[in-house]
Amino acid sequence: MYGCVTWEWGMVETAVCLFWMAFIGGFVYGYNPSKIASIFIKGAKGMTPTALIVGLGATVALILSSAKVLDTVVYGLGNMLSLFPNFLKPPVMLLMNVVVNGFVTPGTGQAAVVMPVMAPLADVAGITRQTAVLAYKFGDGFCNYVVPHASSLMGFLGATGIAYDKWMKFMGKLFGLWMLLGSAILIVAYVIQYT
Repeated sequence: MYGCVTWEWGMVETAVCLFWMAFIGGFVYGYNPSKIASIFIKGAKGMTPTALIVGLGATVALILSSAKVLDTVVYGLGNMLSLFPNFLKPPVMLLMNVVVNGFVTPGTGQAAVVMPVMAPLADVAGITRQTAVLAYKFGDGFCNYVVPHASSLMGFLGATGIAYDKWMKFMGKLFGLWMLLGSAILIVAYVIQYT
């Protein structure tokens, strides 16, 4: 935390720091280097499937954006928005963000893809930009608990040994409830012209 706040460390510096903390912790605990390495490999073995899924998800997003396919998908979703009545447009924007989140998981990457389209669409549709941002945040936040290429979700599931299908039996219903509640909040945001 100190390094991130004071020296503006990123992921690489934090990972190196954590590696050295684990290494020094092993020595403090009385392990020799071979024992530390074998424990590290044992821990990494459980996370390998998770790392592969996260890497493949990032690869799909990179391929779609490099091939300019992702922009086409977002443009098509934008055209679909005009088919709905005004009060349903914010919940439809939420659904659009859920679809886009299937391709682009990281919040900043999704914002870079979605918001340049959603902000002008919100202006044309008579929806405040803040409501469009709220739809984006709901879509991004809710999906992080269900998409199989979300790094945090797969990391937690891999570390705890819970299978994805078992997780979805629990989380699928809750995700549906969140979507309904989020849609209701977005309709209220439209009615009050949330800014």
